[in-house]
Amino acid sequence: ISTSTITASSPLPNVRICILPQIAFFIDDTSLIGKSDAQPIRSFDPMSLAPMRLTVALTLATTAGLAAAEPKPVTPEAMKAHISFLADDLLEGRDTGSRGHEIAARYVASELEAAGLTPANKGSWFQQVPFVSGLVDQAASKFSIAGQSFVNRSEVLFGAGRKPGREQVAGSVVFGGYCIHDPKRGQRDFAGLNLKGKIVACLQGFPIGMPSDVGAHYGRTKALMAERAGAIGIVNIRTLLRERTRTWARELEGPVHPSLAWRQPDGAGFSEAPGIQFGVTLHDKAAAALFAGAKVSLTTILAEADKTGGRPKGFALSPSVSLDRTTTGGTLTSPNVVAMLPGSDPVLAKE
Repeated sequence: ISTSTITASSPLPNVRICILPQIAFFIDDTSLIGKSDAQPIRSFDPMSLAPMRLTVALTLATTAGLAAAEPKPVTPEAMKAHISFLADDLLEGRDTGSRGHEIAARYVASELEAAGLTPANKGSWFQQVPFVSGLVDQAASKFSIAGQSFVNRSEVLFGAGRKPGREQVAGSVVFGGYCIHDPKRGQRDFAGLNLKGKIVACLQGFPIGMPSDVGAHYGRTKALMAERAGAIGIVNIRTLLRERTRTWARELEGPVHPSLAWRQPDGAGFSEAPGIQFGVTLHDKAAAALFAGAKVSLTTILAEADKTGGRPKGFALSPSVSLDRTTTGGTLTSPNVVAMLPGSDPVLAKE
């Protein structure tokens, strides 16, 4: 669980300050931060199955000239009291849309009110953010490679669609190496490849030896790069490094939680790369089926990727693939807490 807080301050006495206890929630390693206009800063990863978890961070900021009273000192005891309540098992983890989250939101609002702030959303402390949830109907969903079908959570792993219902996507596949394509910075994995209307197969992670912060950025934005190149889906190929750090058995461990995303006007969950219609991760047997008859064997590709600086080149694959997926789910709302510290000037504070 991670928290993110935003505080605004100004030395000018006529400036009003918005204090936003931020909502930070995650799908796998991708963070979404709820903003005052209910639009997430970053999208969910369409390949992720991890649940969104929620935490609320409370920041009370005062600046000289903005409040008549001196701010109360922050003490270890006060911080412990806040944390002890918000982290109590009775709040059941504060999942987005849950009763525990509603209780936590009201707790934050009451603390803001006690600190002398005022509600900032048309007289309300709360800004309801719409979400859509989704679960894969396992019995009605499958991924096929050259006519060979795999059920979810066996040799393949895929998450729910962006909205409830059945969807069928099929196409030819192009291997794109690590699928890191940023020509301005010397990354050209898609050079010479035609991905328009096709599904791209990508090695998971980033090349060994690439700085971790750079690799983490490219790992998070692969869907965007693939979409810009014209791809309609992504197939993830596990590397030897990935298997060493997190085995396939570990990938499949634990309960299956619904995906959760900011709901768009058309009812679909938000995505930075909506053109990427699905993401699937393959284990050994499925990956071998995808690379059957390839001009470079999967074994050779994985061995090259396991070397420092190894960058296997892309090429077209022979088998076509298809996804037949049914998503079940619904809609819900969950609140941001929004408060304002009024300016001290009796006229300018009303601007």
